[in-house]
Amino acid sequence: HVVSEPKWKDIHPLTPNLIVAFDHDSTYAILDRNGNVKGTPRTGTIDRMPDPASTDGMIRIRRDGLYGFIDTAGTEVIPPQFVDALPFAYGRAVVMIDRRYGAINRNGEIVIPPSYEFIYPFRDDTAVVVIRQDDSDR
Repeated sequence: HVVSEPKWKDIHPLTPNLIVAFDHDSTYAILDRNGNVKGTPRTGTIDRMPDPASTDGMIRIRRDGLYGFIDTAGTEVIPPQFVDALPFAYGRAVVMIDRRYGAINRNGEIVIPPSYEFIYPFRDDTAVVVIRQDDSDR
């Protein structure tokens, strides 16, 4: 049985019940198991085949060079605004703000101020941070 007419360039599973579909002009859409579009098709990129268990149901997107997040229903939860962002893990995403790394929660609120050279992805409630020594300290 045909789920969707062949109008998509590429498709990938997103969750057990959702598919992300890409057309030829960098537009993606979230489809349900029956091929119905969920939400509004958008231009940009989206993480392909993220693991919903490890991303807290938040999927990283990129539009106009900035990262943001959608939920598994395709709703934009955190608009693209970050130069760099890692996928969500344990309720937080590492993001770059003003050339420094910090972390946000699922509401887009800053939970770790952007004051680090880099932050590695969270494991439980812990993340490794990189602090760069000022050149004057050498």
